[in-house]
Amino acid sequence: MTREEKIKEAAQKYVGFIGVEDKISLKDAFKIGAKWADEYPANSWHSVADGDLPNKDGRYLTLHTNGIPCIHAFNTQYRRWVINAYQSIVKYWMEIPQLPKKCSQ
Repeated sequence: MTREEKIKEAAQKYVGFIGVEDKISLKDAFKIGAKWADEYPANSWHSVADGDLPNKDGRYLTLHTNGIPCIHAFNTQYRRWVINAYQSIVKYWMEIPQLPKKCSQ
């Protein structure tokens, strides 16, 4: 089941609560939705095989076909990875997450 299908299924569970005689407040509905999102996080990895390539130039965390992670730049003009190997070596990619500004001890 895709993430969109899971969201639709979960939404159907609560759709009857919205109306004049609210059985659940909007605040509580938001909390329930946030909890659900934590339990079913979106996958940050994008599949190159699906044609899902970055839409902006930059550096990305990539996973090669042999399972080795690497950082590669992507060029949107040519829709190619800037890599000294076959383009097909990149199987998955994701944006590099922002590191925390302050480390907790």
